[in-house]
Amino acid sequence: MNFDNDDKLDFGTLPPAVDLLLQQGVASHFTDPAAAEAAFRVAIALDPSALPAYRCLFKHYNRKRQFDAAYQTGQGDCT
Repeated sequence: MNFDNDDKLDFGTLPPAVDLLLQQGVASHFTDPAAAEAAFRVAIALDPSALPAYRCLFKHYNRKRQFDAAYQTGQGDCT
Protein backbone atom coordinates (compact mmCIF):
# COMPACT_ATOMS: atom_id res chain seq x y z
CA MET A 1 0.00 0.00 0.00
CA ASN A 2 1.47 3.33 -1.03
CA PHE A 3 0.67 6.56 0.76
CA ASP A 4 1.45 10.07 -0.34
CA ASN A 5 1.56 12.89 2.19
CA ASP A 6 -2.07 13.82 1.49
CA ASP A 7 -3.27 10.35 2.54
CA LYS A 8 -1.22 10.03 5.73
CA LEU A 9 -2.34 10.66 9.26
CA ASP A 10 0.11 12.65 11.37
CA PHE A 11 1.23 10.44 14.24
CA GLY A 12 4.11 12.74 15.10
CA THR A 13 7.76 11.81 14.97
CA LEU A 14 8.08 8.05 14.66
CA PRO A 15 10.53 5.68 13.00
CA PRO A 16 9.47 5.33 9.35
CA ALA A 17 8.73 1.61 9.69
CA VAL A 18 6.44 2.21 12.67
CA ASP A 19 4.66 5.09 10.92
CA LEU A 20 4.09 2.94 7.84
CA LEU A 21 2.61 0.12 9.93
CA LEU A 22 0.23 2.53 11.65
CA GLN A 23 -0.82 4.03 8.31
CA GLN A 24 -1.46 0.52 6.95
CA GLY A 25 -3.38 -0.50 10.06
CA VAL A 26 -5.64 2.54 9.96
CA ALA A 27 -6.25 2.10 6.23
CA SER A 28 -7.20 -1.57 6.64
CA HIS A 29 -9.20 -1.33 9.87
CA PHE A 30 -12.64 -1.64 8.28
CA THR A 31 -11.73 -3.94 5.39
CA ASP A 32 -9.33 -6.30 7.18
CA PRO A 33 -9.48 -5.94 10.98
CA ALA A 34 -7.07 -8.83 11.54
CA ALA A 35 -4.43 -7.18 9.36
CA ALA A 36 -4.96 -3.87 11.17
CA GLU A 37 -4.50 -5.50 14.58
CA ALA A 38 -1.38 -7.29 13.34
CA ALA A 39 0.08 -4.04 11.98
CA PHE A 40 -0.50 -2.24 15.29
CA ARG A 41 1.04 -5.11 17.25
CA VAL A 42 4.12 -5.24 15.01
CA ALA A 43 4.51 -1.47 15.39
CA ILE A 44 4.48 -1.88 19.18
CA ALA A 45 6.99 -4.71 18.97
CA LEU A 46 9.31 -2.58 16.81
CA ASP A 47 9.10 0.43 19.13
CA PRO A 48 7.48 -0.16 22.52
CA SER A 49 7.85 3.57 23.29
CA ALA A 50 5.65 4.60 20.32
CA LEU A 51 2.49 5.74 22.12
CA PRO A 52 0.49 6.26 18.90
CA ALA A 53 0.76 2.52 18.23
CA TYR A 54 -0.91 1.74 21.57
CA ARG A 55 -3.57 4.35 20.86
CA CYS A 56 -4.33 2.78 17.49
CA LEU A 57 -4.60 -0.69 18.99
CA PHE A 58 -6.74 0.64 21.85
CA LYS A 59 -9.12 2.38 19.43
CA HIS A 60 -9.19 -0.73 17.22
CA TYR A 61 -10.37 -2.87 20.13
CA ASN A 62 -12.93 -0.27 21.21
CA ARG A 63 -14.42 -0.14 17.71
CA LYS A 64 -14.70 -3.92 17.76
CA ARG A 65 -16.27 -3.73 21.23
CA GLN A 66 -13.44 -5.82 22.67
CA PHE A 67 -13.32 -3.77 25.83
CA ASP A 68 -11.21 -6.17 27.91
CA ALA A 69 -8.50 -6.17 25.22
CA ALA A 70 -8.72 -2.37 25.01
CA TYR A 71 -8.31 -2.09 28.77
CA GLN A 72 -5.26 -4.38 28.71
CA THR A 73 -3.76 -2.31 25.92
CA GLY A 74 -4.37 0.83 27.93
CA GLN A 75 -2.50 -0.77 30.81
CA GLY A 76 0.47 -1.49 28.52
CA ASP A 77 -0.20 -5.24 28.31
CA CYS A 78 -0.17 -6.10 24.60
CA THR A 79 0.60 -9.79 24.92
